[in-house]
Amino acid sequence: MVSIHGRFGIRSWISMILGVLLVAIALVPMLNSMGIIGWNIPAVPAFAFRIILIIAGIFLLWDATHEVYQQSAWMWLSIVAGIPIFALGLIPVLNQYGIIGWNIEFIGGTILNALTAFAGIVLFIDAWKSE
Repeated sequence: MVSIHGRFGIRSWISMILGVLLVAIALVPMLNSMGIIGWNIPAVPAFAFRIILIIAGIFLLWDATHEVYQQSAWMWLSIVAGIPIFALGLIPVLNQYGIIGWNIEFIGGTILNALTAFAGIVLFIDAWKSE
C-alpha cells in the first residue's frame, strides 16, 4: 500500500476526499436554504450524485470491515452510515434502469442532505483512523 508520511494510504485519501465532498454537497445547500450563508454551489447532476453515494457507501462499509476487531463502536457507526447511503444511491439507479419497480421518492431534501453530511463526517473520521 502506498503511504504518505507513514500514515495515509490510498484508502485514507479517498475516504477523506469523499467525506469532504459529501459534506460540501450536503451542507452548503442546506445552510443556504436556512439563510445562514448567502452563496451556494451548483447542483450536482442526480445521476452523478447517486454514483458518489454508492462509492461513499462502499467505502463506509469497507472501513467497517477493517474495524471489526479493533474499534467496534466505529465499525457500527460506519455501518449505520454506510447502508443507508449505499441504498440511497443504488435504489434510484436500479429503478432508472428498470431492474426494480420501486423508488425512494419519499426521502425529502433536508433528510437526504442530513444523511449525506453525516456520512461525509463519518468518512472523514474513518480516513484518519484507517490503514
